[in-house]
Amino acid sequence: YGLRYRDKLRMRHLACEIGIPCPEFVGAFNSDEISKYLETTSAPWIVKPRTEVSAFGIRKCETAEQVWQVLKDLDDRHTWRDHPSQFLIERFIAGKVYHVDSVVNDGKVVAAGVSEYGTPPFTVTHQGGVFTTSIVPYKSKERKQLEKLNKQLLHGFGYEKGVAHAEFLQSAETGEFFLLEVACRVGGAYIANVLEQASGFNLWREWAKLETATKEKPYKAPKLRKDFAGIALCLANDDQPDTSHYIDEEIVYRVAKPKHVGLIFYSQKQERVSEHLQIYSEKITRDFLA
Repeated sequence: YGLRYRDKLRMRHLACEIGIPCPEFVGAFNSDEISKYLETTSAPWIVKPRTEVSAFGIRKCETAEQVWQVLKDLDDRHTWRDHPSQFLIERFIAGKVYHVDSVVNDGKVVAAGVSEYGTPPFTVTHQGGVFTTSIVPYKSKERKQLEKLNKQLLHGFGYEKGVAHAEFLQSAETGEFFLLEVACRVGGAYIANVLEQASGFNLWREWAKLETATKEKPYKAPKLRKDFAGIALCLANDDQPDTSHYIDEEIVYRVAKPKHVGLIFYSQKQERVSEHLQIYSEKITRDFLA
């Protein structure tokens, strides 16, 4: 499969270089399947790279013509990384985006945090703004559903030991949950730090304990708290932004990274964290947002 299409791509590039016309490679790839998919699903759609992070490289298309134009533009770049075969086409569903971050041992989820993005990563990446995520209330219906789905998902993959970061989308129209992605890694954007503040376990540390456990010293699952935390994070317009004038006692962690402003808030009350995320998103936007 891989060699066959790479060979076709090389031939097309060579033909273009010496001025010989050749058929559009997109059309020769799987145009019938694409056409059928666009005809049987409703707009909008997203054209999404198979390998990227934080919604980079995703294009949102409102019409079938836009989808085909994106695929043609990618094909015209003449690079394998940007070739259409390295992308997926999916139906765009508006709604809330959640992530479940887990520690898995002997095939069982022994610790997990369930959080909700304030603004979906796709919107932040493409339209800018302040990224936020915070812990979902422990007794909420959504949390219980997501915990169950996450366990079924990791069990279905036969995942035995390690950490996992899974993202789920809840349709605003139907309330149904969809899987966005799952990976055996720690989530980015200081998610591990947020969970440590709220629940008392650190994903990186637990992963290390899992890998270094022995029969004599087996892994022990962490004791979990049920408090709340959240982060507000963005790119800053200053190389070394100074947030010392932000002095609320709920601020328990400050991101120390050039051109970044990031604050983690902690409280035993979920409403207090939500309030601070809203207030500080506005403050950060006014004072620092690039």
